[in-house]
Amino acid sequence: MSEQKWTLLTNPATELASITRDNKGVAFLFFPENEQYQQTTRELFPGGKNGEVTSRRGKHFFYTYELAPPEAQATQK
Repeated sequence: MSEQKWTLLTNPATELASITRDNKGVAFLFFPENEQYQQTTRELFPGGKNGEVTSRRGKHFFYTYELAPPEAQATQK
């Protein structure tokens, strides 16, 4: 996983559109304070899959949105 890149967005409203996708997939994590950006992310990066990460007992931690490499490349502008 040493080739995996990540970026913390401090202002998702303006930074989401500048995400580069390279030839790899893309994953987004939505913690409670930034869940409002899920819809914008789906619009900018269509074709992904929604998910949720929970504890073993079912407590919600965060939501995910993932694009495999073919979908990530298809959305590259």
